[in-house]
Amino acid sequence: MRLKKKVNLFIFSFKSNKLFNILIFISIFFLIENFLGECLEPLYRFKFYPEIRWNDFYTSEKEIDLLFLGSSHAYRSFDSEIFDKKLKVNSFNIGSSSQNPIDSYYVLNEVLRYKKPRMVVYEIYWKVFEGDDFNFISATNNYDFMKFSLNKLRYLMNAFKMNQYLKANLLSIRYHKNWKKPEVIKENIKNKYIHKKLPDVHQKENEEFYKDKGFVASEKVVSIEKLNQKNQFNNYNGYSINEKRFHYFEKVITLCKKNDIELILVTTPLPFNSIKKIYDYEEIHKIFAQKAKEEGIDYLDYNLIDRDQLNFKDQFFKDDNHLNFEGAKLISNHLSKYILAKFRNQKYDYNNEFYFSMKEFYLYLVNKIIATSSFRDVYLIDIPKEIEENIKPINNKVFKKSYSSYLSEDKLINDIKKLDEEFDNKDVVLIKMTNRNSQLLKDVLMKLYKFYYKYMDYYIFFNDYDIRLDKYNNILPKYESHFENWEDIGTLKSTELNRVIPPLKLQGIRGGFYFSRVPYEQGNIIQIVPEHNSEKNVVQFGYSLDSNGVNVEVNSGQTVTFIISARCSNIDTANIFIQDYNGKWERIFVSINEFGWKDYIVQKKIRPGIEKVYLGIVWKPKTQGEWLEMKYPRIYVEESSN
Repeated sequence: MRLKKKVNLFIFSFKSNKLFNILIFISIFFLIENFLGECLEPLYRFKFYPEIRWNDFYTSEKEIDLLFLGSSHAYRSFDSEIFDKKLKVNSFNIGSSSQNPIDSYYVLNEVLRYKKPRMVVYEIYWKVFEGDDFNFISATNNYDFMKFSLNKLRYLMNAFKMNQYLKANLLSIRYHKNWKKPEVIKENIKNKYIHKKLPDVHQKENEEFYKDKGFVASEKVVSIEKLNQKNQFNNYNGYSINEKRFHYFEKVITLCKKNDIELILVTTPLPFNSIKKIYDYEEIHKIFAQKAKEEGIDYLDYNLIDRDQLNFKDQFFKDDNHLNFEGAKLISNHLSKYILAKFRNQKYDYNNEFYFSMKEFYLYLVNKIIATSSFRDVYLIDIPKEIEENIKPINNKVFKKSYSSYLSEDKLINDIKKLDEEFDNKDVVLIKMTNRNSQLLKDVLMKLYKFYYKYMDYYIFFNDYDIRLDKYNNILPKYESHFENWEDIGTLKSTELNRVIPPLKLQGIRGGFYFSRVPYEQGNIIQIVPEHNSEKNVVQFGYSLDSNGVNVEVNSGQTVTFIISARCSNIDTANIFIQDYNGKWERIFVSINEFGWKDYIVQKKIRPGIEKVYLGIVWKPKTQGEWLEMKYPRIYVEESSN
């Protein structure tokens, strides 16, 4: 008979007790660690936006249609309430301070564990693409408050160095220096264990508050000192992208595509005094614009587009790089209309609010241009009926054309190529671009027209209709410049002007001024701001018509014409002038009377016995925050008509 082997119950019991004791020890350890961590936490974490935001996210039972992702520029710029109201959606802002693409990737993965957004607006603040492979602070802003999961474990391994793992998970180690701060420990115990006080997340502190659904509103307005003397970009010395961070940016794009999420990239604006100090911003923009183009993604850079229409004045910023509440309202309203139009142009069927946005951003401009070009012909090419009905010609002849219904590709190409024979460059041309007509039409019309305005697939091509300006379209100027010779220095003091971009020279000054270059396609825009706040500030700069300036011979009886594109933050504080001297100065001038870009023209018949002829701009700003910009000066000298 075979005996059954007896089970050693003592060993089993011993192992069970050992496992139980280990579990008890671990539980007690984490209870103590949690208590110590809460006692040692810095007081600012008692009402900490990242924790409030993640609690908001996890407790919400609603599906998210629209998600905002990115750094503090995201959570301070995009007001969920505005997007919800305008788009009839449920949105959420999951931005966090200094959130770099590594953080964004794992944050988005965490969101996708619970929600399925249809669209992600990813705020691209270029500075978070700089730096090291690891950023402990930006990572803990999200890691600390995410629920445990494989995603959180991967986040730990990829966003932290190995020697940071304990510090990332044990607050008592992370904040051990606060043992020497009894006032911190006392306040934490009082708030969390004695009074069991809960933070009022919506209470205003330092002029800001957590509004709702991730958005933080600030009512602070940036000071002149912060924009100028204490601007963080004063010592800017170039841009260098981090490869790991850019790789995770690409992973965010791939993750959105994999989950059938519409992705829009947006860069929120900086104050003009900040953006002008970033001398290579155009190159920075090109990095993200090129990537967006390669991936077929929309990219809106509010530093380069729509500044005229939206008018991001200094009072719309809380500091030298973040919008305040009023600025957030401005960009949220604009971006919501853009998204609405984008949905409409795709498969989503929204209500007539789309047409309201089209009127505001396209039709208003169309009708304004038509009104200033009365008696010109207006061509409508592939314009749908609902847009056509809102176009209001005055005395214009209106012609309709369509290239979307051509069956023959050869005939389509042939007819489009004939457009340059049919259109007068004084006509106004409105087009809705289609896959079939777009590139050919743009090639033809860009040759005919100096200006065009684009809104989604809608374009309007036009020229300047000032009759006096038309006269100079086909005349070669004696001098013109796009300031291409200003290459290296981004900002200079007025005393250095003569050396950097001759023949443009300083002619007179009271107070101090900074001159900066802002690159654009043809060359540079020159921007001028006062150095100090004084109502006595005045600066005059421009050209002299002599061997030391623009070497042009001018005789009495000849007419000198000066044309320049300009705009000014405070209209009627600057004049474009021509003056001559024959023992006594005589000046002819016109005021810069618009905030947006405009070509200004001034003419003067030169008097007998002249010794000097000066052309230029004189500006008397009233406050330090004002600015003046100019580009493309042209000088013409012609015979008298008498």
